[in-house]
Amino acid sequence: MENIYKTLEKMNEVEICESKAQKAYLNTLMKIKNEYDLFYYLASMNLLNAYVKKDYASQDFKHNYIFKLNLADTLENIVKKNFKNVNLYIGSDVVYIDIFNVQFSFHNIKYSTILNNYKLSSKNKVQVWKGIRLQSIASELYDIVENKYITI
Repeated sequence: MENIYKTLEKMNEVEICESKAQKAYLNTLMKIKNEYDLFYYLASMNLLNAYVKKDYASQDFKHNYIFKLNLADTLENIVKKNFKNVNLYIGSDVVYIDIFNVQFSFHNIKYSTILNNYKLSSKNKVQVWKGIRLQSIASELYDIVENKYITI
């Protein structure tokens, strides 16, 4: 998984089918035990974030944006477990999660007490956005992560 960063710039935007979005949604309900689980979860969440913004997305997904609510719980899990190969930055309006040198970003997250405490702590190291828009390559990124995840 560590070499995925090198292939990001070669990826293209591919239409996201509803069945893939449904599978990604189920992945966001998984228990995260290690950084590989987390990477698969983040690729799934990224795909869902990209899918709901598409004109062709099913209305069920567009109106049911609740999948993002469990992201705060996952962020708390990252703080508590202190995963190797994972750097979390919580800013005022953005969260960056750098895992295996791939940086995921999320906006509009409700910060819990745990996340607010982390945000104010010395562990919250500032990250600068790497400039790679993962939502535009969400489908291809998801496929690569899923294929590698299944072989682990």
